Amino acid sequence: MIRTAIETTPFGYSNRKLVAAISLPISFVVISVLPLFAAASENEVLPTDRVFQFLTNVYTGGKMDSKSWLLPDVRASKQFKAFGGLEGMISGSTNEAHRYGGLRSVVVTSASSNQQSFTVVAHVTFFDETTQRTGPAAAGREEKEWRFTVSKEAGVWKLSF
Repeated sequence: MIRTAIETTPFGYSNRKLVAAISLPISFVVISVLPLFAAASENEVLPTDRVFQFLTNVYTGGKMDSKSWLLPDVRASKQFKAFGGLEGMISGSTNEAHRYGGLRSVVVTSASSNQQSFTVVAHVTFFDETTQRTGPAAAGREEKEWRFTVSKEAGVWKLSF
């Protein structure tokens, strides 16, 4: 599986270290992941990189413009607008990360191509894994799985979730 992670300190996000490792059976690489890398030049951002950057920004309070990051269907969604749009998402996710000791990692666990787009799955974990939680609603807060569809629009990878 493809693993991309960010390590941060529990007290801030200034000491970032990117870690990337690929541990896949060779047949899986050739069939599923190779199309991700085949068309990439040295300077091109891959769909997995874009997901990693997006989630890192969302959970660390990074500034993003929704037109630069999200596909039109997400930006136009009534539910997304009611939630506060991208700014509301960043604010809520950053607050959640702070409640749980900060962002520990963003790990891209799978990527597959679907004709004109890619499906990318990533997991987010936080530092405070020992926080006592009560009730079933709080049980999944420690680790989150995100599923994205990543498509090019005007030459830039944009996300839908």
